[in-house]
Amino acid sequence: MGARHGGLLRRAILSGEFEPGGPATETAHGVRLALRDSCERMKEDIRDHRRHRLGKTMAFVSSVEAKKAGSDRRQT
Repeated sequence: MGARHGGLLRRAILSGEFEPGGPATETAHGVRLALRDSCERMKEDIRDHRRHRLGKTMAFVSSVEAKKAGSDRRQT
């Protein structure tokens, strides 16, 4: 941590901003909650994308299998 940042942090601590219930604590808590919500939404989006991609892959495999079965029937 640089000298400038160390000084700012020291002043914030001495002013009581980082005490429980202080403004910085409330802001940090709000930021953590927002990040957690954002992370959860991102995980849900990834799961949805994977499900959708898996569904498309399975549909493709089924269509290929149907085509193979159709061509096998024509040859016999």
